[in-house]
Amino acid sequence: MRHQPLVGLILCLTFFSSMAGCAASRLEQNKQIVLAQARAYNARDIDGFRATVTRDLRRHCQATPDINVRSADEFVAFIESDLQTCPDGRLVIDRLVAEGDLVSVFGRFIGTQDGPMGPFPPSGKKMVLDFGGVFRIENDRVAEIWITWDNLAALTQLDHWPPRGDQGVQSEGTPHVDIRARYLRYMEASNAHDLDTLASMTADDIVWHLGPYVLRGKSEALLPHAGDAVMNTTLEVRDLRVEDQVVECEVIERNDMLRAAGIESWRHYVRFVFDEAGRIILKEPSRTSPDDAEVAKRMQPFREWARTNHPQSVPQFDDITDCFGTEPAKRSRQLMQDWVAAGRPGVIEDERALLNATESAWADAIHAGDRERIFSYWTDDAVIYAAGGLVVEGKPAILDFVRASRDRGTTLRIRREPQKTVVSETGDIGYTIGTYEFRRTESDGTEVGMSGRHLCTWRKTEEGEWRCMLEVHSPTDHKAASAPVASLPLPTEGTGVVYVPGTTLLPCRVQAPTDFDPKQSYDLVIGLHGFGSTAENFTTSSTRFVDAGMLFAAPQAPTAFLADDRIGYDWDRAHDEPTDSPVRASFGRTSANYIFDVVQDLKRRYNVGRVYLLGFSQGGAYAYVVGIHHPDAISGIVVVGMGFETTWFDDGALEASSRLPVLIMHSRDDQRVPFTYAEASAETLRDLGYNVTMQDYEGGHRMTDGLMQRAVEWLQGQ
Repeated sequence: MRHQPLVGLILCLTFFSSMAGCAASRLEQNKQIVLAQARAYNARDIDGFRATVTRDLRRHCQATPDINVRSADEFVAFIESDLQTCPDGRLVIDRLVAEGDLVSVFGRFIGTQDGPMGPFPPSGKKMVLDFGGVFRIENDRVAEIWITWDNLAALTQLDHWPPRGDQGVQSEGTPHVDIRARYLRYMEASNAHDLDTLASMTADDIVWHLGPYVLRGKSEALLPHAGDAVMNTTLEVRDLRVEDQVVECEVIERNDMLRAAGIESWRHYVRFVFDEAGRIILKEPSRTSPDDAEVAKRMQPFREWARTNHPQSVPQFDDITDCFGTEPAKRSRQLMQDWVAAGRPGVIEDERALLNATESAWADAIHAGDRERIFSYWTDDAVIYAAGGLVVEGKPAILDFVRASRDRGTTLRIRREPQKTVVSETGDIGYTIGTYEFRRTESDGTEVGMSGRHLCTWRKTEEGEWRCMLEVHSPTDHKAASAPVASLPLPTEGTGVVYVPGTTLLPCRVQAPTDFDPKQSYDLVIGLHGFGSTAENFTTSSTRFVDAGMLFAAPQAPTAFLADDRIGYDWDRAHDEPTDSPVRASFGRTSANYIFDVVQDLKRRYNVGRVYLLGFSQGGAYAYVVGIHHPDAISGIVVVGMGFETTWFDDGALEASSRLPVLIMHSRDDQRVPFTYAEASAETLRDLGYNVTMQDYEGGHRMTDGLMQRAVEWLQGQ
């Protein structure tokens, strides 16, 4: 028997995920291959398939014994045949499990048989078919597939089984019905508001327990479906269980009435009983929904408003036809629209009061310095636009920001006063406006701080609590607008993290000598990591410098991207642009300015003597640019594995900075950046009068502990 039109794609999974900025394990990436491949199938991206599998792809399927797939070409032909059978075929992935290089999948194929399927002519009927498979990934391509499904279930749904003439009567005279498929077909008809199909699947003597009502007979049972069409109701099935003629599942309901009341969805736990012909004879709750009380609570303001303002429009509930059906649904919808237009009385007032109380409670926590309570009022993805252009993005950075504001200084005074509270018509978004004051007395008696106005945007959580997702400060005391930046923490031993404003608030990892004394002056080495690396990785180069009594700081490059199976960072912010691109040049200037801001920021935090720049690979390019543009602030630069172009520098900058000492370290067998590139850079600098030391080494494009010791010795000789 010919295959059912489902398999096609499911089976070829390929790496289609460019999720830059998102750390995902190899197993998660393999799962994403499955999901992306299903999306490609649903989008009919046939050309893309050929590039997603190995040339010698193997497919194993007991359900299609006459279909052999042993190459990419045969696989593409197989998919095209599937699509001729079911042109509207689509895949839904329900479960994914990954282990090693294998991904297992359980899902559904949904499609209408509008084309021939082996010996079976087009039926024009739809099938919903479960399938399971295992896929082996090799070098980010699908190399082998094991797939299977139930052919009999497919043929039954398409009315190809039992064979015509026999009508499939079993030994006891009962027609074979796939109850699971029958139920899914019923739910599809419900979502399509197809009353004819629903009527054909409903028994004449059906009993439906719906809330406090009991609907008896087909005519009553179809009334709620007619109302669902007016309310644009959709139903999502979860946790489906079938035993004999009984179906139990969880149903997620969404409709316009719920949305207008501020309710995203409503869970139901239901039981359906089918007769032997596959018609529904009983519908009832299988257990109480935990959402019932919340839905009733949120709908109560609407009900009270309707009874008070439109008593003649509220059904008396003495007849089923007054509660369900097209006309009652239209009346209810119009009432709901009128309630929303009136500002959702009974809801907005309550939400505004709750948000105002939340803002006041937050202000109390700030006044009291209760960190745990302060932190609890932000969402995980919250953003603060602070004074002086500082952007603090994400809760971890916000926590550092708040801790720092309280940790430093002998006296700290923070006040916050809410003044205005506004809530949207939907009751789930709001904003507050107020004033704030920040004052701190430093250990030397100097007072710094600011005052101004704040704007907070809030959103309602699923738990019904208001949380701040965006906070904007507008200072009126401009004199101390940069005070929060200087208030961030000072690591005094081991490795700590400070945040410096760049395109956002960026981390800079700082390592101090173990006997660090804040009153003592220390030379500072700024370590600039290479393309695709991280500040955390680069701190491994700090040991020799810290042991020699120096401070070592590694700022984080601003742009994250997915490098193979890990997250890397880029100084140019446009690594896919040509090297002469004006976009890349613009981002480069931004990074160079940020690096110099790091220098200035750390000099405010620490008692710093001389400042040196140490750059590897791409970081070396920025060591050249920042050092040569700021010779008064930088005492020397060390560049490993990189050269430069004269076009990187402003007019006259190279000539004006010739007093700057430069150490160039480059491997003669560097396969990434040629040794001759570094030699040419050294020659250019020497011609301009620079004091250049060039050291070669073996080992390719990398840094070693031995190289860092040589760099320390060079710095100590300056």
